[in-house]
Amino acid sequence: MSVETDQNVIQVLENLGAVSKHGWKARFDRKPEVQCKPFGFPRLSQIKSFIPMAFRYTFRFYLRKRLIEKRLPFLDPSQHVPWKPIYGVPMGGIGCGAIGRGFRGEFVRSSLIPGMYSYDPQPADQFILTIRKGGETLFHQVLSPQTSVPAFANGLRSWNWGFSAQHAHYIGLYPRSWTVYEVAHFNLILVCHQVSPVLPHDYKASCLPTCVFVWTVFNFGSEALEVTISFSWHGPSPAPRSAPNSNNQVSNHKQPNGLSSVELTQPLVKEPVADYLCRSASFRSTKNPAVSGCLLDRIIGNELPCCFGIATKASDEVRVSRCPGYTLSRRPTNPFEPPTERKPPKNAHDSPVSDTGEPDLTSLCSYKQAPSAHTVWEELKSPMGLRDLDNIGYHIPNRPTLRRRTPKLAVMVSATCIVPPARSANASAGDLSEAGQSQLEFAVVWHSPLVWFRGNKVIYRRRYARWFPEPGMLGAERLLESALSNWKDWVERIEQWQNPVLHNSSFPDWYKSALFNELYYLTDGGTVWLDPVAFQGITSQQSKLIPIDFVRAFKGNASLDPLQLTGRHLDDDSDQQNHHGGADFKWQSWKYRSRVAQEMGLFAYLEGHEYRMYNTLDVHYNSSWALIKLWPKLQLAVLLDCADLAIEEDQTQLYFIHQGRYGIRSTESAVPHDFGDPEGEPWRDANAYVMYPTKDWKDLNPKFVLQVWRDWKLTQDNDYLLYMLPIVNRIIQVSLQSWDSNGDGMIENSGFPDQTYDTWNAQGISAYTGGLWLACLYSACEMLEYALSANSPLKAFLIASNSEDEVSWPQVQKELQILLESAKTVYDRALWTGTYYIYQNTPVGNHEAIMADQLSGHGFLRVGGAPPGAILPSEHVIMALKTIQSTNWESIQNGSLGVINGGLPGAKRDLSNVQAEEFWVGVNYSLAATMILEGMSQEGFSLAEACYNTIYNRFGLQYQTPEAYMIDGRFRCPGYMRPLAIWSIQQALETKQLCNGTTSTNSLQETEDDEMLTDVLSKSSNISTDGNHTDVV
Repeated sequence: MSVETDQNVIQVLENLGAVSKHGWKARFDRKPEVQCKPFGFPRLSQIKSFIPMAFRYTFRFYLRKRLIEKRLPFLDPSQHVPWKPIYGVPMGGIGCGAIGRGFRGEFVRSSLIPGMYSYDPQPADQFILTIRKGGETLFHQVLSPQTSVPAFANGLRSWNWGFSAQHAHYIGLYPRSWTVYEVAHFNLILVCHQVSPVLPHDYKASCLPTCVFVWTVFNFGSEALEVTISFSWHGPSPAPRSAPNSNNQVSNHKQPNGLSSVELTQPLVKEPVADYLCRSASFRSTKNPAVSGCLLDRIIGNELPCCFGIATKASDEVRVSRCPGYTLSRRPTNPFEPPTERKPPKNAHDSPVSDTGEPDLTSLCSYKQAPSAHTVWEELKSPMGLRDLDNIGYHIPNRPTLRRRTPKLAVMVSATCIVPPARSANASAGDLSEAGQSQLEFAVVWHSPLVWFRGNKVIYRRRYARWFPEPGMLGAERLLESALSNWKDWVERIEQWQNPVLHNSSFPDWYKSALFNELYYLTDGGTVWLDPVAFQGITSQQSKLIPIDFVRAFKGNASLDPLQLTGRHLDDDSDQQNHHGGADFKWQSWKYRSRVAQEMGLFAYLEGHEYRMYNTLDVHYNSSWALIKLWPKLQLAVLLDCADLAIEEDQTQLYFIHQGRYGIRSTESAVPHDFGDPEGEPWRDANAYVMYPTKDWKDLNPKFVLQVWRDWKLTQDNDYLLYMLPIVNRIIQVSLQSWDSNGDGMIENSGFPDQTYDTWNAQGISAYTGGLWLACLYSACEMLEYALSANSPLKAFLIASNSEDEVSWPQVQKELQILLESAKTVYDRALWTGTYYIYQNTPVGNHEAIMADQLSGHGFLRVGGAPPGAILPSEHVIMALKTIQSTNWESIQNGSLGVINGGLPGAKRDLSNVQAEEFWVGVNYSLAATMILEGMSQEGFSLAEACYNTIYNRFGLQYQTPEAYMIDGRFRCPGYMRPLAIWSIQQALETKQLCNGTTSTNSLQETEDDEMLTDVLSKSSNISTDGNHTDVV
């Protein structure tokens, strides 16, 4: 085999189609340019403002959480996720729990228990390569460059570690990756293709907890070789937690929806206490005899049952063998004789797994009888290879002594094939078509259908269990069968989705990588996609409640809809006769609301790996572009849930750290900051963020309205709009009453960090929240204008009713339009300098700062399809963008880092607060989208590239994109939702093309941009209709 350079190998594989030409690429010995570290302490000049809050946080909140309640706080500044530049594309679908992989092949960061991450790699989770010829083992090695293993797995030290890092390569393009191993001494190249079922507009396959590995072996030699790939698996081991201290009993309270009142005095019982900590077995599929593997049913973290399964597919060319259990200890056993104390099966054909999927523990052997890791390694190395054991399983009993120090039991499957020699004696790596080839398929699943949060009130079933409801081992077996039967279809559909972007030569390679790889967070963002099953002894089947109302049932201190803005107060279909000829839009829209809720269930993802709050709305505002583009029904469902939480009033008292005062959890018509904390009870107990009372935040309400408008614009879902209009109007009216002190239509900030920049004080009219408010008013006006238009199917509903203030809807629309025009004038007069909009009009601090995000509201509108000048003069927008470009971007390290949040006139950095001197990835991507729509495509792409290159290549933060980074390599909250905003760039490109060159005052640049974008957008805009939903790809 002739291989001159690493690049030659990858290029040849790319040309053959064996690996992707696009994606994030790294050799195993890759090291980042910058040694990074988590953000620790602010500058001395900034720390003064933190001291009072830090004191209250520590002594009034943090210590109580950790020591008394025995729960994790929603954020913990003392416990940062360490910098590890190791990550690659994670495994699995969306909302099913994730298992990560490192780009060197290791299995790393996992989040199987909701809200809890485990970062320690499991050394037993490996692929092993064995090469034989003529009955002799020539090569036997773990395909990992690591050279040491932890003490608890000392039996693995006898394995042959240390695969050459210089001869292994990685390509990541979510939801797939390719790992290439060169074994030049034996004229072999191995390619491992990792595939997860993440498929846009597919709400079934996309939530499956499974991943497939397809190995292709290329032989350039003149002799056939016997190649064995072995897959060893133990699975993630999250650290056990102490049981939280809380009172789970709920007071008796009758809801207005008619759910019968019951006495709730019994503690939540999720399931009987398991009599095992771990049990294992082998299986051979009855539906597809070619599929066989091993199952490992464990209690992970001593709290959550999870059945792992690994399998491969046999054929006439592939021989399969299985080891249904081995320990990670060094205890030696005879590699060729089974232990004499093993219990035989009841008959020669019995398997430990019954038809119900639950093994009979009396038929399983003790874990003490399982072979050691050393024994299995030596057996695998032998000329005959690993024996196939079809009727043996092991178990670890549930005893206190074993719970404290659980023995480690792992399983293994092997697939062996003969790789034919090259067809030509002169074959080389330069001509893969001449190489002999063989293919081996493996799959891994993690089946944990029932989950719960630390609040211990509600039991949930993961969404995928709608189609795979079987418990334990039987469910894992069915998932494995499905994965190995359907992966080719997954690959075909992924390529159909991605190829219009990947094959377009006008798009730079970095963009193709960034666009798809940033979607990793939908899998690895602590995402949950659930159906509630039971609440305090009541099952969801006993109730007609939609999922979010079932979760919030029996809240004696809360009212779900005090103003009856929705139709949830209507008892049942018998009430329809009281609605005037169907003109009551609340009845109509409630039927729609119920249908979406039952179809989609409950979906949530964490703000960040360190910031454990679900569906943080001020951040989801940026990241939601990914959902509305790829899974629009999910985005609609999230916003509908948010609307329902916004109209709820919850009188529960919370301690707010900012001023050390108590207040209520949520106020009617105040959009929630978040949907709750996994350490509590999400959806039921919203607003886990207690640094400030977020009912006073000025950006949450406008961001909600903007998302409603954008979702309606892109889906044209009229039923969605009908449900949202009364809520949107109520939220705007309450905002005006609370924050517009002089009635000029413009809201004012209150002198504290009352928006997403929660260390950056704002007072009076500010560029950021003021611009969002203008966009909010514009959105509301456009929605009402459409709803009241002559051809609108909604007009009859609105004309026959009034707003909650008994104002006619045409009058509401007229008043909002007047307010918008007034607010636009006030905003421009208060903030425009001639070159940019100052941070705020109140002369306090660096009030003249140049904020990178000053055009956030305008940019969101433009990307969503609003015309130029909708809220701001076009010439002002272009001038502000150029000012940001020169001050916040190009003046800092020649623009190599991207845009910094805060600048000052004279091309200086604003160092007045921590967040002003940070670079926010999501803000960079959003600003790039705005530039593209304003005739600055080259600048927009260059800006986004600088940000992407910093994260993925210079800082080693790939597949853990942080919220923020700084010039010196410090970063904050690795793994964050806001960078999903890169999908606003894709939407901007499509919006720009649809506008056909009329979207900017820069006509020359616009013409050039349109020519560049025409081809890709004609291919990538794939619109399909499903009922009332229009899915925009």
